[in-house]
Parts: sequence; structure tokens; C-alpha cells
Amino acid sequence: MKKVWAFLIAAAMILSFAACGGAGKNAPSGPDAKDAVTEAPQSDEATEDAAAEPTTEQLDDTARAEEGRSKLVGSWNMDGVDEISLVFNEDGTGEYNFLTEKHITFTYLVYITQELSDDECMIKVTYDTGDAEDFRFFFNRDTGHLCFHSSEGGGYNGVIDYSEWTGK
Repeated sequence: MKKVWAFLIAAAMILSFAACGGAGKNAPSGPDAKDAVTEAPQSDEATEDAAAEPTTEQLDDTARAEEGRSKLVGSWNMDGVDEISLVFNEDGTGEYNFLTEKHITFTYLVYITQELSDDECMIKVTYDTGDAEDFRFFFNRDTGHLCFHSSEGGGYNGVIDYSEWTGK
């Protein structure tokens, strides 16, 4: 029995040495380690390839923006009032109708910024009136309503008269 335990302990030691072996083989050590890394020659090809490849964060932001845009596309109205409507088309255009007083067309672009929570997106809207604005939008978890926010404390103040919209 002692021989079995000795063999198992020896095998575990050999495996642990093998797992750790070569871990720091090429890594510089000592106080010059930082200088060795910064002074290492780099080829221009490697730098160009690294710059051309998007990071995982960029892909996540792009996917989040696309998901937000796809949820945004459609017709929305102010709590059942069909005369107050907002339409986001697939092609990045839209229109806003407020009773018979306003009819504004616009283009829009959905994007993500660092300060947003996971369920928020930013939208840049350029109106045919020449006005443009950027504001946050999200979908209320309880009601599914489309909500706009443009102020620090929440709420929306902009060209569109309402901050919460119901899908038609």
C-alpha cells in the first residue's frame, strides 16, 4: 500500500512540474522586464492586422445596437391615440405625426456608448426640419413600451412630444 501511495505522489509531482514547465521560459525577468517588452521589434504587418480586427467589445456593441434597432422598427403610438404616431422604418427613415399639427420625417441611426446600461441604446435622429438630437431609448421591462430619455434625471425633452410609446 505504501508503494501505491508513493507512486501516486510521485506521479502528481511529475504532472505538476510538467504543467508548470516552460511557463516563464521566454518571459523577461527582473527590473528590465518592462523595457524588454516595450523595445521588442514589431512588424508593420502585425500592427495593421491587429488594428483591422474589431475587438470583442466592438462586436458586442454592434450586436447590441442592431438588436435595439430591430426592436425599434415598426409603428408606435401614444397610448392608443392613433393620431399621435411614430414610425421607424427598416431603411433608417421614419416619421412623426402629432394630430394634424405636425408631420415630420427623419433619418435615424442606433448606436451604443460606454455609459449605457445593457438594455439601453442611443439614437441619433435628424429631422427634415434641420433639427437633430441624440437620446437614449429602451423598452420598459414590465409594459414593453418604447421609452426615450434625454436628460440626466430621466425623461425626454426634444422634438418628439412624448417619451413613452406603445407598439401598434
